[in-house]
This record gives sequence, C-alpha cells and structure tokens, in this order.
Amino acid sequence: MTLSLLNPSAAPFITEQTIRFAIPSSPHIIERLATYIASMFENCDCADKIRSLGLVLEEALSNSIYHGNMRGSSMLMEHTQNHQDMLDLKSQDMLQTVGKVHLTLNYRPGSLIIVLRDEGRGFDWRNFAACQPPDSEMKFDSGLKIIRTFSSKVGFNDSGNEITIRMDGIRLRHTSCPFKHGH
Repeated sequence: MTLSLLNPSAAPFITEQTIRFAIPSSPHIIERLATYIASMFENCDCADKIRSLGLVLEEALSNSIYHGNMRGSSMLMEHTQNHQDMLDLKSQDMLQTVGKVHLTLNYRPGSLIIVLRDEGRGFDWRNFAACQPPDSEMKFDSGLKIIRTFSSKVGFNDSGNEITIRMDGIRLRHTSCPFKHGH
C-alpha cells in the first residue's frame, strides 16, 4: 500500500492521525526510513526540528535493530565498538537480526508521538541512566543521549523493549498529508 497526497487544504483540519509500520530488522533501512518520515513534516519556525526528528528516528531505529533484534554471541556483542562493527559481523554471518520493529507515529497538530517496539528482551532502562557518569564514554550510550536531547519527552515500557518519544513543534506539511492511504 502506498501513501498518497491529500488535498492540501485538508491538512490544517487534521486533529489526529496515526500510521503504523512493521519494519524488517535490516540496518540498511534505517537512514532511508528516518529520512522519509522526517520529510513528511515541517516545523513552524525552522528546519532544525526536521533534522532533529530524522536524527531521533535514526537513533531509535538503530537501538531497536542493533540492541533489540540482533542476535549473536554475547562475547561478540560486548567487544563490538560501534554499529559499523556490527554490520561487518552481520555481513560475515556472525550476527543476525530477527523479528521486526513496530513503529507507530501519532500526529496531533504541534506534536508527534513516536512509539518503537522491538521483539527483543528489552533492557533495564531504570538502572541504565542511573549507573552512568554524566559524561559517560560507554560505547552504546550515545543514541539514547541524542534521543533525550532532541525530544520533548522519552519513556519506556516495563520490559524496556518499547520506547515512546514525544517531539513538540512538529506539524504536517500543508502541501501533502502522508497519513492518507492511497487506493
């Protein structure tokens, strides 16, 4: 099913719209999907908010795919320094991604709620932030820092395999509405 354009004059009257994706756990889709979703929106004041939205989506999708749905030996995972190292191990069939990432976008004028859920075990988000020094150099903590920096609010489900991100200052483009499904 493809997304089609809505009459441009209807966009100001949208009170709430939701779109859902079930994304294969493929690292190669992250940047394209984040760019596509960010292109659906514009900010009232400046383009910086759209860049932030794209960055937040890339980091959240990366976390879901790499940390939630990627499987391999725990020793390999512990010694992998970055996402490129993980891609290299994956290309050598030493790691594999399983399952899907479930993405829901809920738009209300002025804000966007992003919910990502992976099919992994989750992580202990309560202790994750509490046990790190403020300027931690941990190899995998930068994504969550970026998400928190550019988002209005961030929350997790109890098991830690779902993140909810609220971004304020987002509005639909008046020239198109990506949430209207085509025929």
